[in-house]
Amino acid sequence: MQLRRAADPGYRERERELNSEAMHLRRENNPAYTERERELNTAATQIRRQTDTDYREREREMNTAAIRFLRDASPLYRGRERGTNSTAMQVWRQTDVEYRTQERRANSEAMRNRRLTDPAYRGRERETNNTAMRNRRSTQETVREREQNALRMQRRREVMELRVQEQTRRQESRQQRSVYSTAVFSYENVIKEGPTQGRPMSYSDICKSFAMRYDRRVARRPDYLLFMAKKIELLKLSSNMSVCLRKKRICNRTDINAANLTNNDFIHGLVQHDDAYQKSKGKNYTFPLNTPIAEDSKENLSEPPLQTL
Repeated sequence: MQLRRAADPGYRERERELNSEAMHLRRENNPAYTERERELNTAATQIRRQTDTDYREREREMNTAAIRFLRDASPLYRGRERGTNSTAMQVWRQTDVEYRTQERRANSEAMRNRRLTDPAYRGRERETNNTAMRNRRSTQETVREREQNALRMQRRREVMELRVQEQTRRQESRQQRSVYSTAVFSYENVIKEGPTQGRPMSYSDICKSFAMRYDRRVARRPDYLLFMAKKIELLKLSSNMSVCLRKKRICNRTDINAANLTNNDFIHGLVQHDDAYQKSKGKNYTFPLNTPIAEDSKENLSEPPLQTL
């Protein structure tokens, strides 16, 4: 066979074709043979690359030519290659500090060389930098303007809230002054005109007839009208009831705030908050003996009850 191969070129060609067909069939039908062949080829190729410099050079040239042909002819290959390269570079940048440093230096040197050798590149780079800086300034100005508008609106809301609160307080104070003035005016008119028509009432009649509407014992107080005059003067001097009328305690130790009184309970509240007056839920109060108030009470108990209007 060796002599025939050496003497007959046609025999060698037919033998090569038969071997190729047999290997194709065996690769298709026998996965184990395909795996062993791949391992043997890989080992042989590695040994040849390590020992044969010319083979490495030819293989590199063939690979470069094949890759260039694929890039020119297949857009799909270019897309896959670009995606693979981007993923590999990202992994390298994240895991290899030295690779990041080398890449930064290489990019800096490449840009420096390109600026020195290419005037058109310098012009394009300058235009790009100016556009980027302009956009960045406009963005920063927009952000600053938005922040200033937000702060201005917040201050405006706070000022509006303060104004609303001040307006509410002014309205409440005006309403309180109106209520107090109305009560004082009504009481003064009653004192001046009196419950009868055609004749003015005496000092004691005014006190007794007006105060009997609220409590019979008040009519027996000789100092009641003086007490009421003092309260009226205090109301005239100040527009705030919380300053004019103090918080007092009655006999059952219950706190009463005079600022919460209404128009109907105005005089009644003044009587309750008198320092000298004590009320015990409709019961008769016994004063200590040998006091002017007790003597006055004994004398007035014998008098007939006064008529009220």
